Amino acid sequence: MSVLRSLQFKALPKVLAALVAALVLAPLPVLAFTFVNDWTAATTVSNATVPTPTFSVDDSSGHVLRVNMGNATGPGGGDTSSEIDLSRTLKLSSDKENIQVSSFYDTILQHARLRVKVFFVPLKPGVGAHTRRVFNLTTRAGSTPRERIGVDRQGAPRSRIIHRMRNGTTGEYVLHVNITYVVFGRVTASGGWQTVSTHRLTFQQL
Repeated sequence: MSVLRSLQFKALPKVLAALVAALVLAPLPVLAFTFVNDWTAATTVSNATVPTPTFSVDDSSGHVLRVNMGNATGPGGGDTSSEIDLSRTLKLSSDKENIQVSSFYDTILQHARLRVKVFFVPLKPGVGAHTRRVFNLTTRAGSTPRERIGVDRQGAPRSRIIHRMRNGTTGEYVLHVNITYVVFGRVTASGGWQTVSTHRLTFQQL
């Protein structure tokens, strides 16, 4: 009996090592949202002198959206403005997912402001599904040109828990990105913006 116990104790480290190796090598389930369509965009500019915003997409290494608002100068009072509204539908792969969104840009403003909004809207209303706002950031500059470098106000990306609806629907949300530039103040006050680095928004699963 004592010999048997001795053999069992000697074999125990090998058994534990095998279990640890199996756990490490075993494939882990990947929970990630998927986009079910391409980005669609609607743009609005105040006049022909304001460039129309453009965008590009890189889904090869994460989901990256780049938006170029160009450069513009002109009078205030809403006569010099530019807006782009982008949307894309995504589908959750689990009951809830934590989606991280990062936002970066580098823009010089003069007597103007810019705003970045990012939010998720459930495609079909349901129990547990709500509109989730991630960003609603505004920055501005007065008559002196100022360079505005945009990450989050806390200097880090933001994440939100997005819930699948609990009424048997598919767990689809529409992701909205809205970027607006406008020269504010009186019509006689001129201003504008200059793009140093385009807007770069990244969406990833945590």
